[in-house]
Amino acid sequence: MAHPPVYEGPPPFTPRPAAVAAVVWIQCVTAVVLVVSAVGFLVVKGTVRGEAERLMHHDITGDFEIASGEIAWAIEGSFTQAAVFHVVLAAVFAVLAALNAQGAGAARVLTFVMSGVVLGCCLPVGVFTRTNDDFFAHRSLLPQDSGGAEYSNEANEWITAATPQWVTALDWISVLLMAGGALAFLSLLNVPAAKRYFRDQRTG
Repeated sequence: MAHPPVYEGPPPFTPRPAAVAAVVWIQCVTAVVLVVSAVGFLVVKGTVRGEAERLMHHDITGDFEIASGEIAWAIEGSFTQAAVFHVVLAAVFAVLAALNAQGAGAARVLTFVMSGVVLGCCLPVGVFTRTNDDFFAHRSLLPQDSGGAEYSNEANEWITAATPQWVTALDWISVLLMAGGALAFLSLLNVPAAKRYFRDQRTG
């Protein structure tokens, strides 16, 4: 007499370890902060330009068109590009968070790779460009330089002075959060419970 097939049910559920949950939360928080920072850059762009031009008229007596053009190009090359870069990074962090939560091995590997890029490239460059104003001295963004280089350093100073402190603070928080998160990812995803979780999800 044949026996009816025995239904064994779904494979056992592997609970998400605290280390993986922490990685997911850090990546989600980082993505949110990056988006908020990007929105901040775009929201204040016009206000910063107006205030920078007010400071320009206070500090110089001529060449207003050239100096104003340098301010416009500097803001476009910093605020807009920074906002786009932040949004792209936020999307990457959000996708990695979702995939890490599901135990995708590829997401774990990509998180390691991105952590290395953040610590080896983004962090040093980010800190350097935010703390070395002299690096931008006499570097004009105006096409075929029409005299803008003469005011590039001043334009950078006017823009820095005109930028609200909360935008600068958000920018620094984003950089430090990515750096701290990268260090945390390298540690948390290497704990035995995290390794076992990703291995079980792959073989489940």
